[in-house]
Amino acid sequence: MTYEVAAAKISVTLVVLAIILIFRLARGKLKMENICWPISLLIMFILILAEANIVSPVSAQASDPPIQIHLTWSQNDTAHTIVITWKTSNENAGDEVLYDITPVGGSPSLYGSSATGSHHTYSGAGGYVHDVELTGLSPNTIYYFICGGENGGWSEERAFRTAPDQRESFRFVAGGDSRSGGNWPGPRDSISREMAKFNPSFILFTGDFVMQGNYQWEWDNWFAAAQEYWVDNNLTIPIIPCIGNHELSGDIFDNGTLHLQAVGTDGETFDEYYIHKEVPAPEGGLPIVAIVIVSIVVIACAGVAFYLLRIRGKS
Repeated sequence: MTYEVAAAKISVTLVVLAIILIFRLARGKLKMENICWPISLLIMFILILAEANIVSPVSAQASDPPIQIHLTWSQNDTAHTIVITWKTSNENAGDEVLYDITPVGGSPSLYGSSATGSHHTYSGAGGYVHDVELTGLSPNTIYYFICGGENGGWSEERAFRTAPDQRESFRFVAGGDSRSGGNWPGPRDSISREMAKFNPSFILFTGDFVMQGNYQWEWDNWFAAAQEYWVDNNLTIPIIPCIGNHELSGDIFDNGTLHLQAVGTDGETFDEYYIHKEVPAPEGGLPIVAIVIVSIVVIACAGVAFYLLRIRGKS
């Protein structure tokens, strides 16, 4: 029995007993001196209930619960690993994920496995970003989890499915350019809701999440929408991110800090290769590009490899 169910049953029982006593007293079937002991017992039970704090583990300690929960990978092993990322206001809110292959309704004591990660922040973040990597998972398996900690509180139970470790058919979604403008964020959120109905294995996001990399308010809006809409049949859809030119505007992405929240890891995402090349100007012409930086991200799912090219030029 979960804490919340036990608390509900005890509360209902106490209320029913109180109503019965008051009703019988009003009808003259009980004298005041005859109900002193039942009233004393009721008061004692209420005090014990309050002292034990027998309520939902989520609601009881949700002073700083996880928000902006999203999933990705920090290595090229989609069948056996996953990274869970979220944000809190306080540093000590908790860096823990509890998980199991069966749903347990969000009660922390009932999960069979746990993992602890780390947190970081940056100027203007408005909080702390927490990253926990789960490893040793079984392929093509649904896992149920909560994230957070005892100090800040736990999230509601969510779920994800690991990728197959052999070739088989799967769905994925590719898209990008969700930055603000026009009647934003309506079209972005509408597309997210429709996309989730197809239950893709992951989303290959091709960049331009936000209008400018140092617009923290837009990042907060983006991740909150992903937590709400990137879910189908209670399965949270992971993201494989590719950084666009709009993320690189402003000073946050230049020093790599906000990139950490975007991918949910330490920035060394998958197998990365950097190519620095000087591009000479055509003879007699003006230089168009002085430096080209290419990052190749490689990740595989069900035997299919995906290559993401990140290109940035300076004129």
